[in-house]
Amino acid sequence: MEPELVELLDWLVVRGPFENRADVIRQALVEMGRRERDRATDDAIAAGYGRLPASAPVSTPDFTVWNQLDDEEWGQW
Repeated sequence: MEPELVELLDWLVVRGPFENRADVIRQALVEMGRRERDRATDDAIAAGYGRLPASAPVSTPDFTVWNQLDDEEWGQW
């Protein structure tokens, strides 16, 4: 391992909540694994959406109800 990386490991042990170099490496691997699993999940979700046909356009909402709300007395609220 390059001396710079060993120095970084030692700095992390002194500075952080790590017990020793092995703990730094262990936690780094856990975090890298979590990120890669999350990335794989994101990729699978995106691929799934890519396989779906485009949906029909959304129709224009019916504002009839909104127009009726103008006639309500809202002073009590």
